[in-house]
Amino acid sequence: MKKAAIALILSLTLSGGMLTACGNGKSGEEFGSASQAESSAEIQAPREFERGTVSGDVFTSAYAGISLTAPAGWRFYSEKELMKLMNLSLELLGTEDLNKSLLELTVVYDAMVLDESTGNNVIIGYENLALEVPDPDDYTVTDYISALDGQFALDLTTAHTKTAEEDIELGGSTYRKVVYSIQRDTSSFQQYYYLRKIGNFIHMIIMTPRDPELVPVLEKQFSGL
Repeated sequence: MKKAAIALILSLTLSGGMLTACGNGKSGEEFGSASQAESSAEIQAPREFERGTVSGDVFTSAYAGISLTAPAGWRFYSEKELMKLMNLSLELLGTEDLNKSLLELTVVYDAMVLDESTGNNVIIGYENLALEVPDPDDYTVTDYISALDGQFALDLTTAHTKTAEEDIELGGSTYRKVVYSIQRDTSSFQQYYYLRKIGNFIHMIIMTPRDPELVPVLEKQFSGL
């Protein structure tokens, strides 16, 4: 896939922390009851926030308690590439100031892995609710999905249709899985959002496969720590 197409996928996902700006309405009535991912056990931060690391073809996040093994032929974005996506100075790499700078961002990219020959990709990130909503402790995954739906409804260039919503186990933790069918110009595809609240962050795993049959394969690439 061309770089422009990959940039389009990025623009449709972690869009600068604007997702929670649409309000705190409740969602999930059409697709089921409130998510198990909102239980008190899930929203407690296990440790101080920190980004994960990549070693070879494996991404590991101690903060989220998960790991992701890249499928054969896929590559992880480098730290320098992720820093550029977050508009952070490369001089921060390896310094104590990096985590402070990350906590000043509404959206933090933790990892991105992609198949450059097809454009299939997985993005892992966080949205910092402390910078977005008045009461982050009370903000739920259901609220986040409602805001996400509202943000998509304002997009006049791209049509997003929610096709499914359910709780699933991913890497040993419960995530709310939301599927959107996306149409933009002559391009159509599906995106799969896996959402879980950790502390005052919404942890996001976003899959964009060209073939929906790849989704269960990608889900099995995750494991718990």
